[in-house]
Amino acid sequence: RIADGAIHLAKDEGGDCFRLGTAEDSVSARDRLSLEADLREAVEQHAFEVYYQPQVDPVSQELRGVEALLRWRHAERGSVSPVDFIPLLEETGLIVPVGEWVLEQSCQQVQTWIADGYSPIRMAVNLSPRQLMVPGLGRMVRGILERTGLQPELLELELTETTASLTMDAVIEVLHELHAIGITIAIDDFGIGHSWLGRLRQFPIQPLKIDRSFIHGMDQSAGDRAIVEAVVALGHALGLTVVAEGVESERDLDMVRQVGCNLMQGYYYSPAVDAVTMASMMREEAAHRAAA
Repeated sequence: RIADGAIHLAKDEGGDCFRLGTAEDSVSARDRLSLEADLREAVEQHAFEVYYQPQVDPVSQELRGVEALLRWRHAERGSVSPVDFIPLLEETGLIVPVGEWVLEQSCQQVQTWIADGYSPIRMAVNLSPRQLMVPGLGRMVRGILERTGLQPELLELELTETTASLTMDAVIEVLHELHAIGITIAIDDFGIGHSWLGRLRQFPIQPLKIDRSFIHGMDQSAGDRAIVEAVVALGHALGLTVVAEGVESERDLDMVRQVGCNLMQGYYYSPAVDAVTMASMMREEAAHRAAA
């Protein structure tokens, strides 16, 4: 356990170094191993839930889509933060089966809403770098679409900027295969990590999602606002939809409107909610449109 803690400390500091473990380190290592064991059990028992966060027009505040987000409620730990368990899923490779499960659940949920009489809505699902490099990804996605009956144009797969660290030739091939199916590809957390600027012309990308750190910083930092304005201008010049993440206040909303983002998501409108609550929100929106 001490050695394991030292290894992870070295990795966290960028690797290519060594760190000495101590008895104190074994406590965090033991906690991590315990969490990993619980996580493997949760995968086997399908103990996760999929929540959905609305994506809305910042001007009209009309619902335009939803993003699927993984949640885990442990019997003893309670609600476990995605910040704690998503990296472990990535590190252990469990993200591959869990990611496939999330994708199928999300596609099926859209079909359930449609069957219940709601208008078709676009579903965004995160795709990790590990999933992207699994052989047969396109075949797997196509199979899920066929089983659930979801139209490809209603599915959006989101990539994080860390994907840019992968072998680009392989990534381009996979993304073009997914695009050929009719799926939309989005870039999440745009502006941090590895730069996508040199990749935007190579990849069949549609939405750009501006990282929440820039959205929150616009009010206090002229530099952050300039970055957001530049990303919006770049996205629009390329014919892309620009989404603001992490909109949490009236001030955030005003700033997002001013710079011209096409869509927004965040706690100001709604946190991620379960499927039943999301259906209720869709029903309220449909009633509001009918009244208008």
